[in-house]
Amino acid sequence: MAPKSTSLIWQYYIKENNNFVKCKACSKKLLTKNSNTKGLWVHLKSIHPMDNIELEKLANEQKIEKSKENESLRNKLNNNDSQPTLKQLFVKKEKYESSHPKQIKFDCRLFD
Repeated sequence: MAPKSTSLIWQYYIKENNNFVKCKACSKKLLTKNSNTKGLWVHLKSIHPMDNIELEKLANEQKIEKSKENESLRNKLNNNDSQPTLKQLFVKKEKYESSHPKQIKFDCRLFD
């Protein structure tokens, strides 16, 4: 029974209780306080290097996929017809002649 953690390392271990796990490859029992995975990674890297390489590739692929998902979400948010920024609001889009009634009204309010 794996803990709630989503770390890929848990596919190489079986949780025996709150403090110990057993390696599926060599049956060695390892201490894991609070489901900390550092010791599990060290064990896999030093004792099972080929499994470690495979797992690191999988982890990197997962990071790349997550990064692509985040970038896609950012792009959706940036391209969305959302509320304009203050800078966008203050950029004058319409130009009026100085004699135009709207420009005169604006100038009067500006200097009141």
